[in-house]
Amino acid sequence: MTQTALVLCGGRATRLGSLGANCPKVLMPIGGRPYVEYLFQYLREQCLNEIVLCTGYLAERIVEYCGDGSKWGLAIRYSHEETPLGTGGAIKNAQGLAITDPFWVINGDTLMGAQLEQVHSDHLASQAAATLVLADVGDVSRFGAVVMPGERSGWIQSFGEKAGTGRGLIHAGLCLVSRSVVSDLPSGRFVSWERDVLPKWVGRGLRGVVAPGPFVDIGTEDSLRQAHEVLPTWLDAVRSQASSGTHPR
Repeated sequence: MTQTALVLCGGRATRLGSLGANCPKVLMPIGGRPYVEYLFQYLREQCLNEIVLCTGYLAERIVEYCGDGSKWGLAIRYSHEETPLGTGGAIKNAQGLAITDPFWVINGDTLMGAQLEQVHSDHLASQAAATLVLADVGDVSRFGAVVMPGERSGWIQSFGEKAGTGRGLIHAGLCLVSRSVVSDLPSGRFVSWERDVLPKWVGRGLRGVVAPGPFVDIGTEDSLRQAHEVLPTWLDAVRSQASSGTHPR
């Protein structure tokens, strides 16, 4: 599958307290391995080999560890922001590189085991502007809820509402995006992908597909502790779901 994946890993790990003071989230050790190795192994198994790491805080640590990606069978390039640009600004900043259309956007602190070829097929068939991978979680309050009429896939009706609690759908930090979505974003300015960009595409081609999980998040101290229990066997669960056909549809 020839698409570029932008991995957003430039932010400060402020919600991790002292754990994130001197370590980028993507390099956080889990199960004896840096978190990014789980991500890289997943992307390689999904035949997604062209990676752009969007770096900022502690970028030199990430470059030193990841290099050109050849030890994982990947081709890694870097898009660096000198000053914080936010998630949307980081995506816009990377457009100066040779980026495919569509391209993937992946949060550097979440993992969701979607079958990417299936998501890509759904994206093209629906002619969506952006297709978001969604997770079904027990409490949407921290993330913001996504409302979609279909049980497994459909056009998103609202995005990022944080008024409610309880079970619901959330954006799992993985999406396939047509370049038209970012063409009008300002360059060199702070832009939030989740607050400033995606909500504006509701009703204009924003689509969602629900993946079976498991959803992994290392953004807070509590979720990081949970990731220590889930991640060592996470990829096995993804493979099992793929073989049983439990993928977005």
